[in-house]
Amino acid sequence: MTRTPRRSVSDARIDEFEIEADLATARTWRVTGAAIERFAAMTNWDYYEAAARFQKVLDVSGERPREALRGLERARRVRAGRGGPRSARAARAGISRSLRARGVREGDSVVVGAAELVWSDNQSAGALYEAWREGRREKGNGLQGSSRWPHAT
Repeated sequence: MTRTPRRSVSDARIDEFEIEADLATARTWRVTGAAIERFAAMTNWDYYEAAARFQKVLDVSGERPREALRGLERARRVRAGRGGPRSARAARAGISRSLRARGVREGDSVVVGAAELVWSDNQSAGALYEAWREGRREKGNGLQGSSRWPHAT
């Protein structure tokens, strides 16, 4: 019997990142780290769901898995009306929290790998959808992803 070689998995962790600020000319924040940059490169920005998933990763990237699960549970209780505003704040962590602590402001550019994002203090699902939709319109793209199949001429 022939064994199939296992694919090697990178040792990079999503919670290993650094933040550099360029505040002299334009307010730009660069987030670097092998895992978060790879995650940004693999994100298909044509879909709102992918952008929402990326936002969730930015929020929980600094937590250990068990803490992240507790944070998600707290967020579920808050949405269901069983928690207070402190529970919602406790669910936030990671890159987003680090950027806030460093002084990111509304409208600042946040660069992760090749992706350039615009920071918004309102990180609700509705605000994220409106920002994603506006970005699609600015690029002249529709709202349903790619307008052509890859093999179309």
